[in-house]
Amino acid sequence: MGGSGKAEERIFCESNYFEELSHFFPKPTFRFMFAGPELSTERHKKAHKVNDKIRGVFFKQTVGEWILDFFKSFDNAKEKLGPVDEVIFIGFNPGFGCGIPELI
Repeated sequence: MGGSGKAEERIFCESNYFEELSHFFPKPTFRFMFAGPELSTERHKKAHKVNDKIRGVFFKQTVGEWILDFFKSFDNAKEKLGPVDEVIFIGFNPGFGCGIPELI
């Protein structure tokens, strides 16, 4: 959530940073779905394979837009994402410390 083309997308596609996951966890496969209005237009809705265990897809839109576009509804998202204990949402620079009391 909230990834940018200059940081998270570039690190995922142009470095071996995420390969650490397949070294540390050799059995599972990882599917990353990056959503954020600051991701690149060039990779919007395109997949990138890091290795046989790690791949990612980029969505240049907010998380809410991505869920409704990709899954068609919030209930359908819960079905398609799989068991809750296998899904992690990560916020990249989500602004929780920005001084707005409602976010604290």
